[in-house]
Amino acid sequence: MHDQAPVAQQSVAAGPANNPGSSGNASRSAAPSGIPGAEASTPDFTAKALSQLRDIDHAQTERPQAVVPSPPQPRRRTILGALEREISLKFYIAGWRAKVERNGTLNLPRGIGDRAHGDAIVTVSIRSDGSVEWVHFERSSGVPDLDDSYRHIIDMLAPYSAFPPDLASLYDYIEIRRVWTVDKQLRLLEELR
Repeated sequence: MHDQAPVAQQSVAAGPANNPGSSGNASRSAAPSGIPGAEASTPDFTAKALSQLRDIDHAQTERPQAVVPSPPQPRRRTILGALEREISLKFYIAGWRAKVERNGTLNLPRGIGDRAHGDAIVTVSIRSDGSVEWVHFERSSGVPDLDDSYRHIIDMLAPYSAFPPDLASLYDYIEIRRVWTVDKQLRLLEELR
């Protein structure tokens, strides 16, 4: 047993450099530690390292893809009452209200002022070109015919005036919320909160 140990050390120490039949490339792949199986794992490690270096180089030369910006969100303004400070907005809403009150009374159901009904709260969204985007009843009048008349009045009078340039530069839509009431004529009132 004592004689076999030096032979194993000699074969490892001799390695491919001392063997006349081995090539010089084998010396690169041989593990210096002499651990069995190390010779097979070294080329795999080298190949992985080279592959990673190529991937890093490739990632650095790739150009980042351009980020496509999302479309801008529409600029909206909801008007609930008389506390508005923008003069052009106040004038626009006053003109809209006057048009609806002046022409809307003629399109109400006959005798509606004599029938029991509540006041409706209606929000109208107007685009900057004066067209109506939508109509929403926050609270019904309690009379379906009257609610239908309100919707008909809004649609019939459209398109409304386009926003003046200073208003159009600020908003794409204006949502006007008003209390719609009828006694002898149609009136649009600011909602008290």
